[in-house]
Amino acid sequence: HRFGVPVTDESIRPSDSAVVMVRPERLHISIDRPTGDTAAVEATVEALVFQGPVLRASLRTDAGTELVAHIGPEDALPMLRPGDRLWASWDLDAACLLRSGDTAAETSPVS
Repeated sequence: HRFGVPVTDESIRPSDSAVVMVRPERLHISIDRPTGDTAAVEATVEALVFQGPVLRASLRTDAGTELVAHIGPEDALPMLRPGDRLWASWDLDAACLLRSGDTAAETSPVS
């Protein structure tokens, strides 16, 4: 997937391997493809766990990237189940670009 990400580390070059980090509470989950000035990826629900007032959703994109989203009671979604397809989106300023290897939990690199 390709989308714009603010670069906070000026030493990262376009040819470097990097990961995009978005906090779970900054991901917006929807059944329909989002419109507007957001980045979005289609994903499959792998697991759902209630954690107090939020539902922790473990997702996987078709490229194999793992995502975690927190879904609150204010999110108008139907009952989700593992295997459901949905969209995860985020405002462009919610993303942080990190050099691969700089994160404790390494994820799939962005190409």
